[in-house]
Amino acid sequence: HKAVLRQRYLELIRDDRKPAKPPLDLRVHETVDVDGLYERRLISYAVEADERAHAFLAVPYRLSAPAPALVSLHGTYA
Repeated sequence: HKAVLRQRYLELIRDDRKPAKPPLDLRVHETVDVDGLYERRLISYAVEADERAHAFLAVPYRLSAPAPALVSLHGTYA
């Protein structure tokens, strides 16, 4: 039973009818210094041929070693 569900799930996410992903086309629209600690960038990237997603990217100024990333998703009220 699990194998059937897994196979159906994989078929769904690998849908061959989905359009091909467009090139990322990353753009930086705004750069802001935040208290001398990090740079906040307003970026966008292509998610469909005619649609862009927007996001804030925070880049710390001083890191002495690799650090974990944080993804913060906004809520939707649909």
